[in-house]
Order: sequence, then structure tokens, then C-alpha cells
Amino acid sequence: MSHCILCIDETEQIKEEFKELLKDLDVRIVNVKDESEAEALLKDRSFKCDILVRVVSRDVTDSFKGMEMLKSKEFCRHLPLVIISEYTDINNIMKAKKLGVTEYIAKPYDRLTVYEKISRILAKPVIESWQNYMEDDLIIYSWSELLSKELKSSSRGQYPISIMMGSVIPQFSNTGQDIDLTELANLMVMILKTKLRDTDTAFVYKGNSFIVLLPFADKKGAETVKKKIELLFREHAMIKNKSSCCSLFMASVTSPDDGRIKEKLMDMLENEISRQIRSAELQAAQRV
Repeated sequence: MSHCILCIDETEQIKEEFKELLKDLDVRIVNVKDESEAEALLKDRSFKCDILVRVVSRDVTDSFKGMEMLKSKEFCRHLPLVIISEYTDINNIMKAKKLGVTEYIAKPYDRLTVYEKISRILAKPVIESWQNYMEDDLIIYSWSELLSKELKSSSRGQYPISIMMGSVIPQFSNTGQDIDLTELANLMVMILKTKLRDTDTAFVYKGNSFIVLLPFADKKGAETVKKKIELLFREHAMIKNKSSCCSLFMASVTSPDDGRIKEKLMDMLENEISRQIRSAELQAAQRV
């Protein structure tokens, strides 16, 4: 069954890129230059559309106002909306959320990110040739891209961002019980997303770890969140069923206090987690 994507893009560049990226999904790309042209098409009952894509490259405020008016129409209200934009600061993401955006794709985007997000909206299975690339690499890419942009936004807006890492490992006294650490990390992220603020984000990272991004949180705020996550790990019923033989190690850094360079901040987190694990291993060995 063929699907249709209606793209609002003054330049028509995304239409051509999507044709190539999504050729395996059997989709037709229709491009219009503004919301007025989109409304005229969508009013036509013979025109069937599955996804509405809005490219925001300039006149950000006008673009969001135009989309707000279009999405308020009955014929467009329940249509999945994808925003593609190079403007990824928190204010614009929050504006998009108020519009009911289904996906917000940052430019320059990765082809795997686009393919996975559109496939998910259309409820199409990911073909095997793409699936081999799309597990850890996609998650790590999305996290890395978002962190880079948020660090730039915090620098421009002069607000702090705290980055938190949690790693789940088997307890050193574990007697060989089989534990799926990746499943546990995914469960942690799923539950965290229901607890965090709208501006916060959680990702699975390298299988048995997760990252939490906390814009506007200083070191004190990050410490408060850390204690809540540790409590969640110990007491949440769904997590307790899977984590009885596991330990959670956590670390956090805050920009700009600890620096602004993404790679150095990530190194600080990983080094602190490694230090905690080594210390726990030593203590366990001394108790034997």
C-alpha cells in the first residue's frame, strides 16, 4: 500500500532528499511552499495524506504560527506532524510540542534517523538491510547530536545543563544468574520518561547504560534528580523484578561548571562510573 507525505518546504530540497531516503517505503512525496497551499490540498477529499512534514529553515515564528493555524483545522488535527529544522533550542522544541508534533528531526540529519522515524509513524517494518545499522548507532547518534546542539543553546542562553549517566552491572556477589542488562536499561529509560520534565530527555547508551539530559538544572538540581533515580531503581515494582541482582552506578556533570566540550564531559562521566565500579569491585574482594 502506497503512502503519501505532504511536505511544506519553500525550497523543495527535502522532497528530493526524502525521495531517495525513503524509496524502500513506497511513499509519494508531495511538496507545497506554504500552509495556504497545504490547506487547499488537504481540504480536497480526494487527496489522501499520511504525514505532514514542515521544514523550518527561516522565519521560525511565522512557520510555527502558520502550522498552529493549519493544525487547528478539523481535517488536519489528527495528521502526524514532523518538524525538520536546524533550530533545536529548547524554546523551539517546546513550541513544536504545543503543536502536537510527532517527531522533531534536527538538521543536518542522519539518513538512518529519518528512515526510522518515518517508518515508525507509518507502522512499517524496518527492512533487514537497514536494521543492521539502526540499533546502537542510531541511538548514540541521536544522543550525540542532541547534546551538541543543547550545549550550544545553553551557551547562547546562558543557562546550565546537567548530564547524568547511569550504568547497570551485575552485583559482584551474583552467582551466575542470567541478567539482560540491556533490557533493564531500556526499562529504566521507559519509566524515567514518564517521570521527567518535558524539557528533559533520557536515552539508552551503549547497552547497559543510560543518559539523562537536564536543561536548566544546576549541580544541586542534578543531585536531587540523581537521588530520585536511585530510589526508583530500588523501589519501583517493575524495576525491582529485574534488578535484584544488579547495582546502579551514577555520575553527573554540569555545563558550564565542568566545561562546555561534549567529548570531555562524556569522558568525565565514563571515568567517574569506571572509578565507582573499580571501588565496588575492590570492596567486594576485601569482603571475601
